[in-house]
Amino acid sequence: MRRFNPVISGIIGVAVLALFLCLLGFGIWRLLQAVFSLEKEITGAIIATVGAIVLGFGTVVGNQRHSKNQEIRESHRPQKIEVYKRFMDTAVVATLREAGTKDEQSANANREKELKDFFHSFTADLILWGSQGVLKAWRKFRVGTIHGGANPLLLLDDILREIRSDLGNSNRGLNRGDLTSLFLKDPDELKSQSKGK
Repeated sequence: MRRFNPVISGIIGVAVLALFLCLLGFGIWRLLQAVFSLEKEITGAIIATVGAIVLGFGTVVGNQRHSKNQEIRESHRPQKIEVYKRFMDTAVVATLREAGTKDEQSANANREKELKDFFHSFTADLILWGSQGVLKAWRKFRVGTIHGGANPLLLLDDILREIRSDLGNSNRGLNRGDLTSLFLKDPDELKSQSKGK
């Protein structure tokens, strides 16, 4: 069986599409000519009817799309909660709790390895389930803690705020640092550190 050259097939496809679009455009132009040649009252009624149909169709499509997106978000919510809860339990609560105590160096070394392993698995989970905002805040936290120069508690607070947003909670009325300061012995300590910098 003889095969067509892909270039010739492409040219024929473009020509057919162009012909179809020309015919469609000509048909619409002729239809508009016919509508505008009618009396003004009839033309106005036709335009209003077509506008109502288009608006109704657009509303239905928009509602269906919104409903589908909401359904997808709700189906992802349990996995997100599990990933974020693990992050809270392992990285935030345990780390900040240990920051206030003096442990032996070997215990700290073990904790560092556990955290490193956790961060690798958390990053993989975050790529699958995290929102764009959480991913950006996580990257900023990683860069800030590796290179220094930024307050890690404020960067952690940014992650927590994005996690709340991703789960549908409002951050309205919360200032930067408010969430992380809840874990500190003196909640105002973080504010004083921020002003000092």
